Amino acid sequence: MKSKKLKVGFVGSGNTAKRHAEVVSKFKNYNLSGVYSRKIKNAKNFAKKFNINNFYDDIHKFKKNEYDLIIFCLPPEKLLCYLKYFINLKTNIFVEKPLGLNLIESKKILKLFKNRKYRKMKFFVGYNRRFLGSVLKLKKIISNQSSIRYIEIKDQQDTNKAKSLGHDQLTIKNWMFANSIHTIDFFVFLLRGKLKIFNKKKIQFKNSYIITCNIVSSYGDFGSYIGYWNIPSNWSVSLINDQNILNLSPLEEINVKKKHKNIKFKNFVIDKKFKPGFYNQFKEIDNALNNKKNYAVTIFDAIKSVQIIDKIYEKSK
Repeated sequence: MKSKKLKVGFVGSGNTAKRHAEVVSKFKNYNLSGVYSRKIKNAKNFAKKFNINNFYDDIHKFKKNEYDLIIFCLPPEKLLCYLKYFINLKTNIFVEKPLGLNLIESKKILKLFKNRKYRKMKFFVGYNRRFLGSVLKLKKIISNQSSIRYIEIKDQQDTNKAKSLGHDQLTIKNWMFANSIHTIDFFVFLLRGKLKIFNKKKIQFKNSYIITCNIVSSYGDFGSYIGYWNIPSNWSVSLINDQNILNLSPLEEINVKKKHKNIKFKNFVIDKKFKPGFYNQFKEIDNALNNKKNYAVTIFDAIKSVQIIDKIYEKSK
């Protein structure tokens, strides 16, 4: 007997939604069954590309269909508003990061989820960097190494580029939640124990600035962060313990230094075929929906990174 396919709906039809649809369509037990966009032309084009029968520019008509999973790919400032329409439906939810515009909105979304009608429904957040081939390789290397870890992260953000991409001023003001989360989240899932921020500094230039801070965990791990704002730099993540130096720069590649050996791993096949991290990420979501062991990022996991960002940048004060 064939198992029933899970019906998937999309709220949003932009490039990120398309990258998710490309992945989901490769899983045989899912049926892409609906898409909503504010512009009917965009919804129609998305539906045509992925053989979806139902497309809408009316959120209430989209909502009338039954979905097992709804994937939200929306600008940060729109997410909270749209989630209110769906949080009490009998459907699982997967939202592309960030989890709201800032920590205040993230907490509102978490409260909505805690008070939802159907308590068994799941809520996932798209932290695809956790599922890059390079990161999975890093985790495998350190999985049986219990020694203290030190993580150094360099983060670069360009608000002018964000503006050129069409983001509004409110999103740009909170751009660290929308984009720095790609790197800062490494502290959350690689440093063990409860994290504490200290030695925060801001170096202000005329049209740019640098943020630095240190992190210590209750386990004894350490971290350091440098955020370059409107200053040229590259993203990088380095993890050091007593056996290895592991560098991710770019994040999609890993360079392993061990004693006198230096090994580079790159060209992870699945990350060449799809947007990096997306396929492995959805595989974990599929496991979660089928009640199997999984590493999918839940709303409770996701908000931890939002809280760390808020502490580093002191946005709630």
